[in-house]
Amino acid sequence: MKLILGLLFICLFNFSHAQNCQPNSNSLGFDGTSAYVNLGAATSLDILSGPVSVEAWVYSTSWGFSSAQNTIFCTHGWTSGEQGMSLRAGGSGELSFNIAGLDSNLVPVSWKEVISPANSLQLNTWTHVAGTYSGTELKLFINGLEVASTGFVGSIVQSGYGANIGKLADASQSPGRFWSGNIDEVRVWNRALSSSELLASSAKHIDPLSSVGLVGYWRLNEGTGSSIADLGNGANNGTHLNCTWSSDVPFNEVPPSPSINFNGTTLITGLGPQIQWNLGGSPISGANSTTYNPTQNGSYTVTHTNLSGCSATSAAYLVVTVGIESIDPPEEFKLWPNPAGSLIHLQSALLNTDIVDVSFYDAKQMLVKRSRFVPQGPDRIDLDVSLLSDGVYYLRLSATSSQSTFKVVIINHN
Repeated sequence: MKLILGLLFICLFNFSHAQNCQPNSNSLGFDGTSAYVNLGAATSLDILSGPVSVEAWVYSTSWGFSSAQNTIFCTHGWTSGEQGMSLRAGGSGELSFNIAGLDSNLVPVSWKEVISPANSLQLNTWTHVAGTYSGTELKLFINGLEVASTGFVGSIVQSGYGANIGKLADASQSPGRFWSGNIDEVRVWNRALSSSELLASSAKHIDPLSSVGLVGYWRLNEGTGSSIADLGNGANNGTHLNCTWSSDVPFNEVPPSPSINFNGTTLITGLGPQIQWNLGGSPISGANSTTYNPTQNGSYTVTHTNLSGCSATSAAYLVVTVGIESIDPPEEFKLWPNPAGSLIHLQSALLNTDIVDVSFYDAKQMLVKRSRFVPQGPDRIDLDVSLLSDGVYYLRLSATSSQSTFKVVIINHN
């Protein structure tokens, strides 16, 4: 007997996550008056006398009177001489990146600063910001796009003031130029990142082991306690003081639930970095493409996993093997003609003894017509399909003691 695989949709949303997935669930809140993260001496950041990049996601609730007033990341101080660097914002929504400069002859020069145009940043809006210094030029980036630059040939005076997130590093200076709002995903590099690199990596967690030049990485994703882990190569772990954990985050690592479509014989899903088809909740070996042809009955799902190791699983499709009209059709039900016009004749002895449900599904497995027949004789009925469009349908016949499914074609409509 010729067989075909038919699919029936079951709405069973089942999300799962890979073990190495760490969704971006938290950011850190700063009150603008006393809250900050103390990263200690951060001596490993003293290598930043040459190229450097500082980046973070920021959400500000208020600005200070100038672009120097709201500190994002800082090793800057001047009590014992100008040293270090600072990424900060304020004023009329300006972003600023400053370094204590040494010229090409290693002579200290006044602070070198690049400032974005007014209103580059908006209040109450998550924004990715970055400041870079290549040894010849300082640049600012907002959401991965360059917004300002200025030239300076030289290097950075190494800092002895330690490092802070959300506060000026120089403890002898008051007020502390605190951040007001939230900060997330702070990263420091010993090279100048490009716009394309920032665009590619800013809206996701990165792998510290494969990130060349990463010397400091604070995800601010702990969600509890006061300890702040540095996932970079510098191991500059910190402690937050007076900060609060927040579930408001700029991006979410968990991918959306994938979908499954059906073209008659093949299960189809969308593109994804990693695809895995599953049967009964277990992975199918080698089933890793956007299409899969089912070979047996059961509940099929597909799992998409992104580059961060986070995954989501689709709703389930139930695959059933169904009989098609043949030389030896099922004895319980007989139907003709096939292909059909406006009528399909159905004959079965069960029509005299049992309630029979007749359901038509289109090629996408959507129910388009349903009828119920109670036992009252005769053993033959005519099914009116005049309102169905031309095409392929699956006709499911269900009784208490028997069930059959036929593939029927309707082609005689004008």
